[in-house]
Amino acid sequence: MIKKRNLAQTTVTSQGTIDLRESPLTYSFKGNFIETGLVIESLNLKYANFSTKLRGELKKETLRLDGFCLLTKPPINLAFFDISSSIKLGLSKIRIENLSSSWEKMPFSLEGDIFISDPLKMNLTLSSGKIKTSAENLSFYFPAEGKLGVYIEQAVSTYSRGSNSFRIPFKDFNILLDFQNGETNFIEFKAKIYDGLLEGEGYVNKATIPFNCALAFKTKNVDANKLHFSSVESSNIYGISESYIRFRSYPRANLNGELIVRKGYLDNVEFFKWLSDFFQMTSLERVDFDKLSASFSVDSQGIDLDRVSLDSKEVNLNGNLKLDQDSLVSGRVSLSLSRKLFESSRRFRSLLKLLPEDSSSLRFDFQLSGLLNSMNIKWLESDFKTNLQDRLPEAAEIGLEKSLEDIMESIAAKNE
Repeated sequence: MIKKRNLAQTTVTSQGTIDLRESPLTYSFKGNFIETGLVIESLNLKYANFSTKLRGELKKETLRLDGFCLLTKPPINLAFFDISSSIKLGLSKIRIENLSSSWEKMPFSLEGDIFISDPLKMNLTLSSGKIKTSAENLSFYFPAEGKLGVYIEQAVSTYSRGSNSFRIPFKDFNILLDFQNGETNFIEFKAKIYDGLLEGEGYVNKATIPFNCALAFKTKNVDANKLHFSSVESSNIYGISESYIRFRSYPRANLNGELIVRKGYLDNVEFFKWLSDFFQMTSLERVDFDKLSASFSVDSQGIDLDRVSLDSKEVNLNGNLKLDQDSLVSGRVSLSLSRKLFESSRRFRSLLKLLPEDSSSLRFDFQLSGLLNSMNIKWLESDFKTNLQDRLPEAAEIGLEKSLEDIMESIAAKNE
């Protein structure tokens, strides 16, 4: 009868070198077998410019490791400290249950699957701060010396800010990293985004901590209705959009750019629903337009929308809006409505009798304030009166006063 050898409390040490294609792998290991598995006191690996020091345990198929690793191949210098991981090992798949660390004082966590195939493929989810990115069928390639290529079949990136989150899906994402210029690494990327295209370039300068990073990219042929915050039921802007966006991390993080939507329409937008009720003009619930555009800037203080412009046959709008970090809104909007459209307004059409026949439109100014989800909209009646007086003959001013008085009484009666 053969007795099974009890390995519990057995100490194992090993060190040596394995000859690999480009460089030898040097290793040293010390561990202790226990009844449930193996305690790893130290595992040190060095391959070319890569080195790591780890410790942990192996219980059944679950490997837990803590430590750090370094990659120092000028101009590439990467250091990952405070590594903590739980990994489930298999013959065809490695499951990363959790891997957390920090890179240049930026914490992150990783989870997912690594498939043992040729080429090696991965499904991974990376989280850092307010940003979370999931990638399916990720693989690496090396197009030239000092360059690294990354291909991702599908990816979803989510950015959270307060109670809002912004979700963008990608397909066929190609990233090319160039490590040949010392402290500055250049990046190029392109992908399909919704049913349109994304492409851009930028750099990361590692001379400062945190890194100085700048990106410039553009999107085109993207359905505007799909660009929306997930906390909103659906976007109410339809049309084909293009955008030009810039990001810079120094001296403070800022995202800014321009968004243009062409040949589209606004449907059931809260501000225009309010206007429809204010003017008693149901046609404002849906507004077709030739072009909608805005400049925007996003930083830690909030969001600025500037030079907002809507060009339409019957409606023109210009304005600006600021949303601070507490979701408080401030802004001003000028709205011009065509004479033809005014004929359908039960509340304001009496003003048409006072206007010269060649007056093609009327302008209204509104002030916006309050919380984003319950915004206060105020008609600047005195500004409207001043603008209108400049266009009326003197004899019509008495009629204007009476018409405005009736309109204001109608608005006040509805609000009671």
